[in-house]
Amino acid sequence: MEQASEKTKSFVLASGLAGGIAGVVVDFIVFPIEAIKTQIQASNSKIDFKKMASQNSKYKGFSAQFISAFPFAFLYFFTYEEGKRILRNSPSLNLNLQHMIAAGVAETIGNLFRSPFEVVKQQQQVGWDKQIKQTILTIYKLNGIQGFYAGFSTLLMRDIPYSVIQYPLYDKMRQIEQVNKRKRENLPEDAEVKLSFVESSKCGAVAAAVASFVTTPLDVIKTKLMTQRDGYYKGPLDALKKTVAEEGSMALFKGVKHRVLPLSFTGTIYFTVYEQARNFLSKKLNY
Repeated sequence: MEQASEKTKSFVLASGLAGGIAGVVVDFIVFPIEAIKTQIQASNSKIDFKKMASQNSKYKGFSAQFISAFPFAFLYFFTYEEGKRILRNSPSLNLNLQHMIAAGVAETIGNLFRSPFEVVKQQQQVGWDKQIKQTILTIYKLNGIQGFYAGFSTLLMRDIPYSVIQYPLYDKMRQIEQVNKRKRENLPEDAEVKLSFVESSKCGAVAAAVASFVTTPLDVIKTKLMTQRDGYYKGPLDALKKTVAEEGSMALFKGVKHRVLPLSFTGTIYFTVYEQARNFLSKKLNY
């Protein structure tokens, strides 16, 4: 029993470390496209995408993203796997609900750490300041500590549904792939099966695409709140009302292509890197 407990702890730790590694890799790849998406969503006018891409630094605000990438992803996956382990002993909750609750809690804890970095990153992406130090000082001067949590409630409103959809969906698709693989290879039902690059990539891409499309309106509102400095939007509901009134309901899907396509692509990379890193680290940690 004690040995099994140690293996579980090693698995949870390996999951956290693997998530951190995957987070850094994916953030670096997707950042230039994500920066364009932020500028599209923050603007209330039509944008020349080619001009925007050529005039703006592709990695403006990346330092804030890079600093937070590993700790956030580590916190998320560590909490997610530990949450699933704890909830496994709750017979009143079915497996899907257990995974959803674990994902929601993990996202909340991770975003308490990430939110200030997200605000700094997005304000740099829309061109408020060139230097990260100046951005931090300006945010603090205008709004104090609470300025670093502007749009935090909307960040949670976007990311909790995103996680509740993406990670349980990925787990479910992964389980289906494992069942199918056992059948194809005539393996026992309880045989341990590791997914190939293609199999884990497919699961990751579909899960990320579905989750990112559904949560795009929340992403738009979050971006507007985080990139403002004049206090025009008083909160998520006010931002929603003003956006629809001034730009039309389709404005809630601004930048949807720049969100869904890169996230589905990086979902492929993210979960593949995560699976490979977790398998490697689990062996090193004697899982």
